[in-house]
Amino acid sequence: MQIDQVVSYLDNAIQLERDVYIQSSVIKEFDKSVAENAPSLNLISIPEEPIIEEAGYKRLKDTKLFKGIWNSCLFEVIFVLACLALIITIPGWMGAYVKDTYDYERGREYNEQIESGEKSYPAYWSSDYDYLSYYLKARGDRDTYGYVALGCAIFIALTLLIPFLASVSNNSAAKARYRSMLQKWEQQCKRINDSNKKSRSVYERDSAAYEQSNKNTRSFMTQKLYETQGILDKLYKKDVIYTKYHNLPALTSICEYLRIGRCSELTGPHGAYNLYEDELRKDTIISRLDVIIDDLQQIKNNQFMLYQQLTIIKSAVSSMAFDMKVIKSYAFDISYFSRMSAYYSELSARNTAVMAYLN
Repeated sequence: MQIDQVVSYLDNAIQLERDVYIQSSVIKEFDKSVAENAPSLNLISIPEEPIIEEAGYKRLKDTKLFKGIWNSCLFEVIFVLACLALIITIPGWMGAYVKDTYDYERGREYNEQIESGEKSYPAYWSSDYDYLSYYLKARGDRDTYGYVALGCAIFIALTLLIPFLASVSNNSAAKARYRSMLQKWEQQCKRINDSNKKSRSVYERDSAAYEQSNKNTRSFMTQKLYETQGILDKLYKKDVIYTKYHNLPALTSICEYLRIGRCSELTGPHGAYNLYEDELRKDTIISRLDVIIDDLQQIKNNQFMLYQQLTIIKSAVSSMAFDMKVIKSYAFDISYFSRMSAYYSELSARNTAVMAYLN
């Protein structure tokens, strides 16, 4: 095969390798864009159910009046003493009541005996008053205990009853407000649930359309990639270039050697293969695309043809990635992306030309 024929072969191989790389990269960008622009389900959160305290309801221990009373140290002391006095006076009152009943009956019987002449006043009784005091003393003891107990009980009852009544009065209005708040909350929940139901319905519809569009578009892109790779494999089966050099850095370097006259043949001590291996060993050229693609300036002088191809690759991928950055419609196909559509149209024309070359 003549050198110009080899160069023509290499040009086709380089073109196909470049398109395979572009398409693989574009599919990755497409997958990324599809994931970022997928429809989202935005549901409104149900607010928490209101609690009765929010309506101003206060339990007895939380009322200001109750707290104000119990925050007074003097009152606490009096209250505790009243409780103790009540506890102590109740047994005393009960005992005095029993004794009073007994002494009263005894005094009444003694009085009857004196009136009948059976007995006379004791010497230490100087008057009727002393006699009266004798059988009424127990009743006075009973009444004293009773008054103390009653006073303590009233004090304790008022201490608890007044805040309780104030709390009941306040809480009646609070309960009414709470019922109104609860009713509004239920109405709000109903509106939110209705809205969420509509949002979920729209989301399911958009998701189905988006998934189908994604599937169809990606299927088209994958089919074109397989088609281009298939044509490249057919080209390589001609065995013009060794399998070891079936990659873009090697192809562009060998083509450049032959095109500018650094070599006049592929094999031999002065052939393109040997020169490529020599420069590779000396690190004059770089063979790894993942290293090169990030900094093209490092190969511009020694691998200019590879620099040109990678510049085309970066430009094409960036252009189509920008075209896919925002997908505004959930129903789309390849024609939705103008730059991608134009690229695949040109790709079909290039693949057709290579197939004609192979035939």
